[in-house]
Amino acid sequence: MSERSFYLDFERPIVELEKRIEEMQTQAETDGLDLSREMRTLEERVERLRHDIYSGLTRWQRVQISRHPQRPYALDYIAQMLTDFTELHGDRYFGDDKAIVGGPARLDGEPLMVVGIQSGRNVEERKLRNFGMPHPEGYRKALRLMTMAAKFRLPMNGGLPSNSVHIEHLMASVLWLLSSPIASGIYNVTDVPLRTWRQVFDWHTEALGITSVLGMPVDLSRERQQL
Repeated sequence: MSERSFYLDFERPIVELEKRIEEMQTQAETDGLDLSREMRTLEERVERLRHDIYSGLTRWQRVQISRHPQRPYALDYIAQMLTDFTELHGDRYFGDDKAIVGGPARLDGEPLMVVGIQSGRNVEERKLRNFGMPHPEGYRKALRLMTMAAKFRLPMNGGLPSNSVHIEHLMASVLWLLSSPIASGIYNVTDVPLRTWRQVFDWHTEALGITSVLGMPVDLSRERQQL
């Protein structure tokens, strides 16, 4: 169990219990004590407390979770959900925009094309990724990957939100991307088998600590049954 470098105010009780578990584990290893029962009791308390806290989130707390600095980014989802991912670079016109990542991969054995926005965990990574704000060449790279997906009839997975700060510079590329006839030849990701999306759903809710970055309810059994 790794110590959190950042946590929200309402997560403090969870973090304090997790620190106690870490201290007990260190003491057990140092003194050769058997504290497994006590540690298991605390771990059960952590799970109950996490469920209670995340099941009663306010609207603002859900917004805080959606902006959490340790939330998963595109490469995190790709690493957990997909296999055989090969990142492709460049727009073949100007250069490579590291704020957008994408390439072919497999989801439950089914080939697809994935495109996503990537930010960073520290200052160096954020500067390298331009804080997750794509340049025009990034949108052109995304269009190139969509063109490749249409050519090889691959399902497409991903999202490309524009950024208002650079909208005057990106407008031409965004319009080109959205108006491209390539979209008509791209399969939807719903062509992937149903069991795969249930696996993705289960990982998504578990990886985010019961709730999701979008503030979904804790009890997601009904939503999962609808998949």
